[in-house]
Amino acid sequence: MTQNDSSGGSFGAFLSGFLFGGIIGAAAALLMAPQSGEETRQQLRERGIELRDRAGEEFQNVRGQAEEVIVSMRKQAGDLQQQARHTISEARNRVSSAAESGKETFQRIRHQGKESLEEIQQEGEQFIETAMEEGETFKDEAEQAADELRDDLENI
Repeated sequence: MTQNDSSGGSFGAFLSGFLFGGIIGAAAALLMAPQSGEETRQQLRERGIELRDRAGEEFQNVRGQAEEVIVSMRKQAGDLQQQARHTISEARNRVSSAAESGKETFQRIRHQGKESLEEIQQEGEQFIETAMEEGETFKDEAEQAADELRDDLENI
């Protein structure tokens, strides 16, 4: 069924107007007709039964259409729920994947940082060791130069 809610509402208004107009029209036609009271009452009864039957049929039609709309809406709601579950699942997967990727990146950077720090520490230790060795050599050379200077001064 392709009717939406607004056309369903206008159809109900049309049906009500149709039935009400039919009843008024039938009553007016019977009351204006040149017949006896008994004949008029009989015609009113027959018309009332006829209108009641037509109203029942129209009610069943409207009810059937309403049930079709409800079934269609339930199906659409189910489809939307399924789509929402799928979208939520995809979002969770993406967030989980992003979190895992971030964790891996952090671990890699942390590891690289540790390696860089260890390299810097080793280079610093080598620099200090080299500086101390050069300092010792300089000290030895300075002591030797001082001894030579003392010897030269004593010889003067």
